[in-house]
Amino acid sequence: AIDGPLPINQNAYASLGDYKMDTSVRYKHYQRGNLLYLFIIEGEVFLDQETFKRRDGIGISESAELTLQTMQDCQLLLLEVPHA
Repeated sequence: AIDGPLPINQNAYASLGDYKMDTSVRYKHYQRGNLLYLFIIEGEVFLDQETFKRRDGIGISESAELTLQTMQDCQLLLLEVPHA
């Protein structure tokens, strides 16, 4: 078993957060030009005129900053990876 962070050999970032209902969540890239992948572990969020629910995933490629609104208490995982 690995103790501590899991090495992935890439300039990637992972952000995990728990948010209360009706919270505005803003994420700014660590590295300009990186791609984002948002996974809704629990809850429901509103982003770009769409509602995403538990276990939905969203790939985001054309954004320097991400702002979403929680519709329920949420647990979110956001991965930021280099553009190929």
